[in-house]
Amino acid sequence: MVKLIDTQHCSAELSDLVKKAQKEIILVSPYLQISPRFLDLLKEASLRNISITLIYRDDKLKEKDSKQLSEQKSKFNGLNVKIAALENLHAKCYLNESKAIITSMNLYQFSQENNIEFGVRVLKESDPELYDEVYTEIQRIYKISQFDREIPVAPVVAAAAQSKGSKIKSSKSAVQSDSESKSSSKNNFADLIPFFSNQDCYCIRCKSKFEDKFDKPLCKKCYSSWTRYKNEDFAEKYCFSCGEENETTFAKPICRKCYRSKVKSKK
Repeated sequence: MVKLIDTQHCSAELSDLVKKAQKEIILVSPYLQISPRFLDLLKEASLRNISITLIYRDDKLKEKDSKQLSEQKSKFNGLNVKIAALENLHAKCYLNESKAIITSMNLYQFSQENNIEFGVRVLKESDPELYDEVYTEIQRIYKISQFDREIPVAPVVAAAAQSKGSKIKSSKSAVQSDSESKSSSKNNFADLIPFFSNQDCYCIRCKSKFEDKFDKPLCKKCYSSWTRYKNEDFAEKYCFSCGEENETTFAKPICRKCYRSKVKSKK
């Protein structure tokens, strides 16, 4: 059931969303400014190894404003946060794997009771279809956003998380996984083309099927967007080979399963 929430409850629901997240938190807000209290909540979530994505509006800033933006970004140092930018973003929506909040409140207005805010809360358990619609729209926004930077879990933060009983992987398994996932990046895309020349292949951002010959893992439309930043480590959504949803990048466009079966096994 959708619930209307007022100013006080907007802050309370958003706090609850972050505290109870088990897998991921996605924050969509035009402004990167964030209140100190909410930043503390994100730090606690990072200690629990929760994946955090923040999408903000990409404005053409003057030098002074650009410096202020850099200062805002520095607040996320040491946190497990992906930051992406999107022009003309005005939406404000926050969600985890079980709840979504659409509200007029920005992150820097968190706990400011002098502002008049309201919004709606959607629970996945009681409104799965509506929640899925919200989640799909957020994913669409994420796909057309441009990766700004990804801040890995700092050693100090990771150690603190482990001391608090976090579910962070052991260093041994993490190293093995990292080593295996990096293996596919040893080949540039031109080296991979012969392995997939006789099969259907897909754009790693929108999943459209390539109809003609390809020389990059993105369709023309998505590649045009990608060239704005040309970040080869920007997180994409689909495997170039099988088209299934997977964590890929321009540098590593193939999922681990396809790399093992179609590239590594034939070398």
